[in-house]
Amino acid sequence: MVMQLLEQAKRDTHSQPKVMFSRQLKHGKSAGDNDEKIDWKLELFQYKAGEAPQRGFLLLPHVVPKAGSAPSDKPENQIQKLWVVYGGNAMLALDWVDIIDAMSTTFDADSLAGLLKSPLLLEPGRESIVELLRKQGLLMPETRDKSHSTSKSSGPGIQLDAEKVNALIAEGKTSTGFVLLDYPGYGLNQGGGQAPTQDSIFASTKAALEHVIKSGRFNDNNQVQFAAMGHSIGCAAVLDFQKRELGTAVAMSTTNSDSESVSESGPVVFSDMVLSAPFTSIPDMGGQLFPVIPRAVLDHIMPPQHAWRNDEALKFIGRELQRLQQKSTNSSALTAPVLRFAHGIDDEICPYWMSKQLIRDYQSSASGSSNLNEEVAHVEWKNTGHNDLLDRAWRLYATWMFLAQGQSKL
Repeated sequence: MVMQLLEQAKRDTHSQPKVMFSRQLKHGKSAGDNDEKIDWKLELFQYKAGEAPQRGFLLLPHVVPKAGSAPSDKPENQIQKLWVVYGGNAMLALDWVDIIDAMSTTFDADSLAGLLKSPLLLEPGRESIVELLRKQGLLMPETRDKSHSTSKSSGPGIQLDAEKVNALIAEGKTSTGFVLLDYPGYGLNQGGGQAPTQDSIFASTKAALEHVIKSGRFNDNNQVQFAAMGHSIGCAAVLDFQKRELGTAVAMSTTNSDSESVSESGPVVFSDMVLSAPFTSIPDMGGQLFPVIPRAVLDHIMPPQHAWRNDEALKFIGRELQRLQQKSTNSSALTAPVLRFAHGIDDEICPYWMSKQLIRDYQSSASGSSNLNEEVAHVEWKNTGHNDLLDRAWRLYATWMFLAQGQSKL
């Protein structure tokens, strides 16, 4: 399907939104009269990063009205959050269509219960998911009565309130959209001799989000909240973008700018960042692949624009978020991102210790802010390698995207 979509997008310079898949929303414990149908529509959009023409995709949910109900004039008004997603090496933007289809197809209280029972899920990660559900009031009171009509057993002492869970997931699916972008030089963005450097990826992402914001399609105030997910090298794209945007936000705060919120001229501060199989830096990766080469040599031969220092980016993000928290006079102006890490224990490309190191880097830099450190989750998977993670952890990604969205304020 991906290659067919790519060829069609190359031919269509002004393609109309295309329904990719339709799914039934489950509002209660089972399908019934209260359920609705949702169409996921893929839309091509064009923008420029400097003088370079670029193309990206919006994958948006559209609720199909029930018989006798009036259709919405602007279904985009239902969307509260847009997820910017970046894949691993050689992944294309349209590869995410199948992943999002899988999340939209089967994610409900049953699959969430299955996630919590998974033998591949290490206990600290399971506990973090349970705590998240507890904070949202989605767990039944602990009881021996296994026949409760709306509960789903998720292990010893864990009972989900299936009706509440399904209703919240349905709300999440109808209020969440996706921005799918190719790296410069990949997919639809191969023209103009572009290469996927830190500067070109940042410029392309910034231009794409400004295009979306300026379109005025989302929410009544023409603004939209953004979140981001990256896998492997995609984590570096996410963190580099956030580092630069936070630098802009801090500069604006020190000059007493009134424009701290997300706008066409202001910084984009992600509400959530999901980092799937991240690495600390390219020099660290070189040390893993070529352990006989001294680290000082790797640092010397690696140009800064290709080093992708995720460790330094997270230190900067934690430090600057803390500064914004201390400076901000408007507590609702910016959101502190919820950081969520997923990693396979048997990752043969980006060792799982790198996620732990990144968490330590972030938490040490934000040590003076308790609420920043509270918004970090780490979930590890047994018997899972680098390329297995996307296939095995989709229920976890769906939980973070559709069910538990970051709302922590600076």
